[in-house]
Amino acid sequence: MMQEQINQYTAEINSFQPANAAELETFRIRFLGTKGLLKDLFDQFKTVSAEEKRSMGKGLNEFKQLAEAKYHTLKEQLETGSGQC
Repeated sequence: MMQEQINQYTAEINSFQPANAAELETFRIRFLGTKGLLKDLFDQFKTVSAEEKRSMGKGLNEFKQLAEAKYHTLKEQLETGSGQC
């Protein structure tokens, strides 16, 4: 279940293209905010069985890195005005 959520959110992140800074901020809040999806996934991770923690933890960390990298890349592109998100 959790892996399916990670896969779904990963696809959403990969396809996200903001039209403006407000959309990018919405993305940041939704995925990286203190009440965002990433925090929810880490809260769910606490209930994962010991056998699954290693693989699930790796996937969760990769998802976190992807979300952060996408946000920073898009923010930089919007700030420089390249528009090529």
